[in-house]
Amino acid sequence: MSKEIITRFDSLAKRIEGLSELARLAVAVAVTQHLMDEYLLQPEDRRSSFVVPWAETTPLLWTALTHPSAELKRTLETKLKEFVEEYFDQEPTEYGQPRYAADAAYACMAAIEAYCGNNKAAAGPVSDLLADAQRRAQAISTEMGEDLMSASANARVLRLQHLELDHVENAVSLLEREGFSVGVLPQLRLLF
Repeated sequence: MSKEIITRFDSLAKRIEGLSELARLAVAVAVTQHLMDEYLLQPEDRRSSFVVPWAETTPLLWTALTHPSAELKRTLETKLKEFVEEYFDQEPTEYGQPRYAADAAYACMAAIEAYCGNNKAAAGPVSDLLADAQRRAQAISTEMGEDLMSASANARVLRLQHLELDHVENAVSLLEREGFSVGVLPQLRLLF
């Protein structure tokens, strides 16, 4: 990752940490949903089974934003704990499956951690989004027969990563300006 992307990410991560608990979660969930939407656009035979349980969990994170509860927090915490204990060594990409799908699952896990009180985890989905943007740009370069180390391939990665960071920055700015409310969620979803 380039220094400018790392610097921009670090700045956004600090801003995300400075948001209220639900606003932090809202950013994490919106980014996770963006990645899950990309995953769900793939033909079923190209979807990674590693992501399936996390795709099914993402709607619970939206519920956590609108109706937070101790029971829901325990449910999500248990799901994450079970995964870490039982499946952490599981290969996230099956043979022939694109790696990008795992980014959506990891974003969901980070969003759960954010809901369970880890302030720094709220920026985790943004990191996964940057990794996804890099992979998408590299896939385009590969399709075009470009050397992945070429200036044009690197420029493509930077453009996609900046574009994604623009979306996140707009979301963070919205939440800094408006604060968190259920009414801001539709606006947040539109930013991605």
